[in-house]
Amino acid sequence: MKRRRATPAQRLRPFWFLIGLVAVLCLVGGYLLAMWPALRPHRVEVSGNRVVSVTAILASAQIDYGANIWLQNTHAMATRIEAIPYIRTASVHRRLPGTINITVTERVPYAVLEKNGARNLVDETLRVLGPADARDAALPVLAVSSNQRVDQLAIVVDQAEKAQLEPARVSFDEYGDVTMKLRGGIDVLLGDPSTTADKMPLVKPILEKVDRGPRKVAAIDLRALTTPVVVYAR
Repeated sequence: MKRRRATPAQRLRPFWFLIGLVAVLCLVGGYLLAMWPALRPHRVEVSGNRVVSVTAILASAQIDYGANIWLQNTHAMATRIEAIPYIRTASVHRRLPGTINITVTERVPYAVLEKNGARNLVDETLRVLGPADARDAALPVLAVSSNQRVDQLAIVVDQAEKAQLEPARVSFDEYGDVTMKLRGGIDVLLGDPSTTADKMPLVKPILEKVDRGPRKVAAIDLRALTTPVVVYAR
């Protein structure tokens, strides 16, 4: 009679007790390691913040100081911190035995968004950071109504700064044309939003030419690109 080869289970049968004991020891060891006080958060380091307080960052992180740091979800901590309006990015890392390092980058105010009677700071992505106040007077104002596109005005601000101009306020008129007020008080009528890129480089040369005269410039009308009009103050 041909002898049947032993199955893997049959070969391991004499060692089942030992395998079970090792498994129990691993479970106990894992439990003891998870509960080891040295691996709980004993030190939390926060860096990269200027506007947002450490207290606000830690409150959003929701660190469990009674639990093993290696069993806590650092990705979820970072996501909660990034929900703070001024926080652009957050990263959370662990270091043995019980240190948590939080590094953030903050958003930078880009302009004041004026909409429906409210004035709020926004960053370059137009995310609202919080209410604006008198300290933000140096930032350009993007004034829109509820049905107007603020991103188009942000493009105009970028074009103006690239052309070495200082926009104080950018808005749409009743016909949907773009109007920009410069820091010196001069209004620039730019017309259709799709044409502002071609018109913006003309503003500074026109100002340099007409400002040499005795009369003060009140506005520059560039709605008709081929026939710019300079309006003087009365």
